[in-house]
Amino acid sequence: MISLNSATCNNVTCPAGQTCDLRVEEDCADDCAMKPICIPLKLSCVNFTCPQGEECRIRNWQTPNIPYCHILNTTCPENEKYTHTTCCELTCQRRELFCDTEICADRPKCTCNKGFYRRKDGKCVKKELCD
Repeated sequence: MISLNSATCNNVTCPAGQTCDLRVEEDCADDCAMKPICIPLKLSCVNFTCPQGEECRIRNWQTPNIPYCHILNTTCPENEKYTHTTCCELTCQRRELFCDTEICADRPKCTCNKGFYRRKDGKCVKKELCD
């Protein structure tokens, strides 16, 4: 169980290039309390910008402390589902599965359901309704 207690970064001064963040002690097994620690800026959300409707979170915050954008609303439009994939979704222009984490965003997002393709207007449609 993690408890916030009264932990805060308000009175913490970190060295240059670092910022304060509330974290759980790495070796804590039970009844863990959050405590303020200084972390490098590149491992925080301080200089990390997310699109509207998303917020920065830390992936695997103990290690390797990677900031990523998390979609706040996981409700997807018709014919879509919220999922995590490293493959680019099928579109009316690209109908073969293509997987490349450098090109395809490696993060949870709304993607077209099986048997549907993303049209230029952003909607997921059956192949027959592609442009």
